[in-house]
Amino acid sequence: MAINVIGCIFCLIQLRAAALLVIFTVLVPFTVHFVFTGIAVFIAIACNVVLVLSAMLFVVLTQYRTFAELIEVQSALVARNQSMKALSDANHEFANIDALTSLPNRRYFFGELDSLLTAQLSEGFSLGIVDLDGFKPVNDLYGHTAGDKVLAEAARRIRDVSPEYVFVARLGGDEFALLCENDSSGERLKAAAEKICEALRQPFFSLRTSVHIAGSIGVSVHQGPGNTAEHIYERADYALYYAKQNLRGNVVMFSEVHETELRDLHKMEQALWAADLKAEMHVVYQPLVDTARGQIKGFEALARWSSEILGDIQPSLFIRAAERTGIIAKLTPILLEKALRDLRHMPSDMMLSFNLSVHDLCSPQTMVSIIALVRAAGVDPARLEFEVTETAIMVDFDQACDALKLLRNLGAKIALDDFGTGYSSLIHVHRLPLDTIKIDRAFVEDIETNPTSGNLVRSIVDMSRNLGVGCIVEGVETERQVELLRGYGLVYMQGFYFGRPGTADDILKLCREGLPSYLPASGAGVHAAASRSAA
Repeated sequence: MAINVIGCIFCLIQLRAAALLVIFTVLVPFTVHFVFTGIAVFIAIACNVVLVLSAMLFVVLTQYRTFAELIEVQSALVARNQSMKALSDANHEFANIDALTSLPNRRYFFGELDSLLTAQLSEGFSLGIVDLDGFKPVNDLYGHTAGDKVLAEAARRIRDVSPEYVFVARLGGDEFALLCENDSSGERLKAAAEKICEALRQPFFSLRTSVHIAGSIGVSVHQGPGNTAEHIYERADYALYYAKQNLRGNVVMFSEVHETELRDLHKMEQALWAADLKAEMHVVYQPLVDTARGQIKGFEALARWSSEILGDIQPSLFIRAAERTGIIAKLTPILLEKALRDLRHMPSDMMLSFNLSVHDLCSPQTMVSIIALVRAAGVDPARLEFEVTETAIMVDFDQACDALKLLRNLGAKIALDDFGTGYSSLIHVHRLPLDTIKIDRAFVEDIETNPTSGNLVRSIVDMSRNLGVGCIVEGVETERQVELLRGYGLVYMQGFYFGRPGTADDILKLCREGLPSYLPASGAGVHAAASRSAA
């Protein structure tokens, strides 16, 4: 019986209540019964059982305490592991998920891109970059809270219209990325991208009023080994750049033509790094004409690059390369110094117009250099007019305003170039310290055949007059355009009709000869002067 009890207690040793119940249920009646038999052997057995079960009681209590501590430690470890897992999940989400849109972030995206490159998919894959057109003005007009709502809604639309096989991520700001496996031609991603563009064109009603933006998308394809993540991403980014410049709000596939352009751009960037900028860069000037008096009002300074390696390069190309590489920070002071040197030899009533890039406006160091050059040039700052584009201003509107105010306080004038081709002109123009608005040549090209262009020009002229700022029109090439623009109230003009860009010597010659008075019925005199200037 004792052996059975001991075996039973051992089986129940982890269940203290049951083990104790067995001990006391058996021990008490067993001991009492054997003691009262009066038989010495039975009494000795009873005492022995009491001693054994007492030892068993001690073992039960000790073992249970150890077991309980073990369970507590195990429970603590489980709780700690759960806490660590929750923290790990939170860190993973923080590191890989965008908090605003709940989409995978830039880090997650490039991790996926590296995984696809490592996998060496036989069918290849495609990559797309989405950039929201017109989003920056939403931030400036309605505030960042409203901008965040638009971003979140845009992300939702992109995610909702994207097929399951398209991986969507947010790269940052108003840029998103797309990955599509088994897409060697890019057609699957292109079809999805077109749906995304269509979805983004719909009005956003997350604000008190509807907001209209769009999305441009660049797509590139990876078809085999040898390419890096940077390689395929750069090509998609270039396709996006092309879309924003030429097909805003649409999808552009990276092509062999783009490959050639990108290769040339890299060559140009390398040539810029190796160039002696002071020796190879020079400035030409195009006249700004007062058509009412038939006189030259001033000149616009235009950059030119004669590379020892590549020869003469178009300004639109090397300026973009200089901005991509950051060399523009060195280039602007060099060109301004040359222009100021030529201005000292021009008639004192002539003005000089000089273009500033977005990098100039956003760089305090460059602005300090510009102000120092103007002060050291020995010319009246009032003879200077700095031109900035709407696109450059909208990169960082507040920083641009501060930079323009510094130039205005210096005594220089400010002109808004390419007016009407940027973002939300009427919203921001009244907040800028402007002296002049330059109407973009795009409004002039078809003004002779398109009444809408004429109405737009007339509206801009009226707006300029109401704001108390001057107005200059660019891209004038025919006598008929001059007559129409004069009829809209424009006096100051610029374009090939009055003269092509020339050297400082050409400009001095033109200043000496002057322009004949403008005749509304005939621009022959002006055109003759333009021909002399071009020669």
